Amino acid sequence: MGPAGGLCGDLARSLVEFSRSLIKPGDKIVIIGKEIKKLMQEQSYVFQDFFPMEKDILAENITQITDFVLQQFRHNSLQKVLVIYPEFQSLARYPLQIFQFLPIDREIGRAHV
Repeated sequence: MGPAGGLCGDLARSLVEFSRSLIKPGDKIVIIGKEIKKLMQEQSYVFQDFFPMEKDILAENITQITDFVLQQFRHNSLQKVLVIYPEFQSLARYPLQIFQFLPIDREIGRAHV
């Protein structure tokens, strides 16, 4: 999921740049957030699905995304689901974290920006 605020360009670029190291040819990419979509398109990434996110995240948005991901996983369209997100530590520091959502695993590592 990408940041929605106008001052979060560096964060969005960090998320996209870090994601590049994880994406392999043939991987299915699901984009959440307009800024991330824009940056991924600029770098010629092909993604199959996109969920726009507004500044106010609503429960139905989260439910829609979760239902989609679970359905794709159940039908073997997705083999693994990784969630990459910034962990807020201060206004100047937000190290990126990776969480393997599916199949269920404790933790696969940390990334520092």
